[in-house]
Amino acid sequence: MGRGGLAPVAFGRRRLAEWVAAPGGPVMCYTHLPAGPARGAVVVCSPLFLEASENARAELVLAEALVDLGFAAQRFDYRSCGNSFGDPQELTLETATLDCLLAAARLREHAGTDALGLVGTRWGALVAAGACGPLGARAVALWEAKPHAQAYVDELARTQAFYDLWRDERHPAGYHQQRLAAGHPLKLLGWRIYPAFAASCSDEYVAGRLPGAIPTRLVHGRGREADSERLTAELATLGCPVTACVLDERVLWWAGVNRLLHPDHAPPPLEAEAGATARWLAERVAQ
Repeated sequence: MGRGGLAPVAFGRRRLAEWVAAPGGPVMCYTHLPAGPARGAVVVCSPLFLEASENARAELVLAEALVDLGFAAQRFDYRSCGNSFGDPQELTLETATLDCLLAAARLREHAGTDALGLVGTRWGALVAAGACGPLGARAVALWEAKPHAQAYVDELARTQAFYDLWRDERHPAGYHQQRLAAGHPLKLLGWRIYPAFAASCSDEYVAGRLPGAIPTRLVHGRGREADSERLTAELATLGCPVTACVLDERVLWWAGVNRLLHPDHAPPPLEAEAGATARWLAERVAQ
């Protein structure tokens, strides 16, 4: 028996990858299906840029854990990201949320179920939160979510500021945010963060994007207790039943920076959390 008395279902596995037509270019979807009827379905909203690569293994483990429990899972690449088509300059929170709705519709076609949950990591938590209402989601799990989207953009800017110092380049505080606001892209370790993306984050909050009292699992690494506590308080005002978990390890993103600051840096420890999140979702999403 799994945790909470939930027994894993001994189904086989089916996996497929396909481009799904969308305005602005096809979206790549990676579908994980049980061999028998799906007990429910879960859409996984990834983080962005280097964080997407760092979290890919954890998302794969999560999807396979859900299949073990008899659920279908859908991973996907936002337009202009990964293997999806599209113009990176047009990536915004709105376009990513539309991509999530598209991926969910395709998953429902494959799985034959309307019982749906979502998972979102980092910036993907904002996408997942915004999709909960339109999709009628029964539960959502948010990994390493920032309460405010602007705080995520600021964190990217601070990461670049660190590299500026490493190259002995010094700029005033807020320099990169000001350049984004003036229409200049932020170049960060080979990725470009465009002004439209930053502008779409300026006034968006996780709690403000949720439809109301939806069961929510918050997972943060050590050192991000403040984010966890703020989100818990904000979600409580919506009446959301919150399960908040703080991991024993730090979740260090942008590996290049963190290997300099933390020589013992390891990949994000969310892979170990995947099974617990899968079981939590299964108990709340199952039809």
